[in-house]
Amino acid sequence: VGVLDSSGYHAFVRGDNLGELPNALRKYKLIVTYNGRQFDLRFLAAEFGELPSGFADIDLRWLFARLKRWAIHSEDQLPSFYRGFYARLKKPGGLKQLEQSFGWGRRGKLASLNGRHAGWLWDMAQEGNNDARDTLIRYNAEDVSSLPKLALLAVELLRQPTPMWLVSMPSFPEFDCAGLPFDNSVIGKVLELEAAE
Repeated sequence: VGVLDSSGYHAFVRGDNLGELPNALRKYKLIVTYNGRQFDLRFLAAEFGELPSGFADIDLRWLFARLKRWAIHSEDQLPSFYRGFYARLKKPGGLKQLEQSFGWGRRGKLASLNGRHAGWLWDMAQEGNNDARDTLIRYNAEDVSSLPKLALLAVELLRQPTPMWLVSMPSFPEFDCAGLPFDNSVIGKVLELEAAE
């Protein structure tokens, strides 16, 4: 599990420090995920029995799905500044495709990984491959690092037809994943596993 807040990125890993996650979540009033309601939060509730309460959650997958539907039906009513953003939203796909549509996201071999590959990386890490563990943590950090930008963009798009557009939005410090290690050869092995299926 990866958590990104104003102090940086924190990885919680089973067999290491995953048990600290529920206590760590207690300090938040808002949690932002991508497909978290469908997968992440359900998985974590099953893992821990239940998660701490008291925080709101925003699942960007469903928020951007709503924005896409709105864009398709309302494009001619949008101010010209926003039309380009909404045009990008019309492309299908998940988090990585959404990132790429705005010119963000992963570079190099990390861009080829997906959730299925994450499972293989975990299996390799469980067999003692520390490079696979590092690569999985970096993959996870890449997943969460764009969520603040996407959340602020979603709020910006939602508020533009309201009087709230006059209020300046807070910024969130950008996190650079480049300092986290990963191994290209491990990514290559995972992609070979996929090709062999």
